Amino acid sequence: MPVTTLPTAADALAAVIDEMAGGEPRPGQCAMAEAVAAAITGRRHLLVQAGTGTGKSLAYLVPSICSGKKVVVSTATKALQEQLVGKDLPDLAAMLTKRFGTGFDYALLKGRSNYYCLVRGDTALDDPEMAMYDADASSEVAALAAWAKDSDTGDRSDLETPVSDKAWRAVSMPPGECPGRSKCGRATECFAEHARDRAGLADVVVVNHHLLALHLVAGGNLLPEHAVTIVDEAHEFADIVTDVIGASCTPASLDRLVTRCAAHMTPDDAATLEDAVEAFGDALRAAPQGRLRALPSDIAGAAVAARAALARVLDTLKSSSKLGATEDDDAKMIALRHLVLMVIETLDRSQAGAADDVVWVERGGQSTRDTRLRVAPLDVGRMLASDLFSATTVVATSATLAVAGGFDIPARRFGLESPAPVADADLPNPFAWTSVDVGSPFDFARQGMLYVPRDLPMPQGATAPAHAQAVIDELVTLIGAAGGRTLALFTTTRAATEAAAAVRARVQHRVLVQGDAPPRQLVRDFAADESSCLFATTSFWQGVDVPGA
Repeated sequence: MPVTTLPTAADALAAVIDEMAGGEPRPGQCAMAEAVAAAITGRRHLLVQAGTGTGKSLAYLVPSICSGKKVVVSTATKALQEQLVGKDLPDLAAMLTKRFGTGFDYALLKGRSNYYCLVRGDTALDDPEMAMYDADASSEVAALAAWAKDSDTGDRSDLETPVSDKAWRAVSMPPGECPGRSKCGRATECFAEHARDRAGLADVVVVNHHLLALHLVAGGNLLPEHAVTIVDEAHEFADIVTDVIGASCTPASLDRLVTRCAAHMTPDDAATLEDAVEAFGDALRAAPQGRLRALPSDIAGAAVAARAALARVLDTLKSSSKLGATEDDDAKMIALRHLVLMVIETLDRSQAGAADDVVWVERGGQSTRDTRLRVAPLDVGRMLASDLFSATTVVATSATLAVAGGFDIPARRFGLESPAPVADADLPNPFAWTSVDVGSPFDFARQGMLYVPRDLPMPQGATAPAHAQAVIDELVTLIGAAGGRTLALFTTTRAATEAAAAVRARVQHRVLVQGDAPPRQLVRDFAADESSCLFATTSFWQGVDVPGA
């Protein structure tokens, strides 16, 4: 039930701080809360820069809840989602219930690929793709099936023992492939649909930027209707929306598609598709990395052949004898048809050369095996303006939102022009916005130190092994000087795992590493043991709250 008895956001925040152990007012937090309340009341958008230590989560949650309106909070990282749902929202609900006798409901909603899919799980071990997996992955799939029978959520984050990405892919529905509630025979039992139902009843719904972007692309059909959208970690939002609206394909993904389609095709058609995909993959891997203003002739020719073969596959799938045999077969065939359509659209889009799109070749590492053909819009501002900012009141906040001391550049990326005058309250300007920078309570010059080792070898080429060893040596020295108490952040899971193994052998302190336990458990353990260390990757780079020394 929404809180409607609180007189103002300032009074509500003061009451909450009073209930917190060791809580004290922060000027920036109070200023931000008042600005959020005014934005919601005046139905105008707000861009807020709130530095580290402001306590911005409470600064936007309290006035949003007090507004009595349905709120969606979108974050860039799972770590912040876990912080909001695992601590901030339950603590806030308890405090408001204690002080005012009324609370609110909240829910976490993730993309479908985060939930166990009953349709895929039932047949995962018999899937042709499983032939490419190792015995450990197959064992994990069997264990996941047993876990799903007792799980209330089917959410991967609730697993007590982490599983490999391979195993999870086998039992989850990839983005865009779900046939939907109306066409799936397991919809009444579906974990993802149950999560959507809970979100529909909640006053505050926590999502991530990817799901919010998919909601916008889908015409506003994925999230429950809401009046206020909070975009936390907003400096990443436009880039994530660009990524979601874009499309991509890799030789590996096309190989997997061939494997999935082969059972529904004649041997000749399957061979034709396999040859076309192989030619496309070879051409793509040989292409130079970077932007393609026009597709090279070998890639374009292979793309045409692959598209023609996929079109024949699509015709075959539409008339497959397996369609309608069982509800599970029906759902899987619909999902496979949709996947083929997505690949066809990607190939078409890469060749169309639309003025608003950019096409490029990207490699995730030094090897050509990670080559990817990508297509994305140059600017998402117009879409955000029409589909997000015209539909709800938006509060966009981050510790690093402003550019060159101002907000005009991020506003333009969101599709908002220079600050517009606030219109009459009965006819608000849907693109009116204001901004505020509430600073940070920290005195970084006195409370922090930036240390940059100057003698590390370069991390690429022949000096890469020496660089990795030098990083380990630095970490061991710093951990010893700090008495543990170290959060070490890396760009890849492999780097974090290898560094943790090397450091554990040389220090006495407990070293936690991402992947050993669910993120929320790792943060709790790290905070509870002051001398511990936590080695993690990009999802821990922001949105992690570790109070104490």
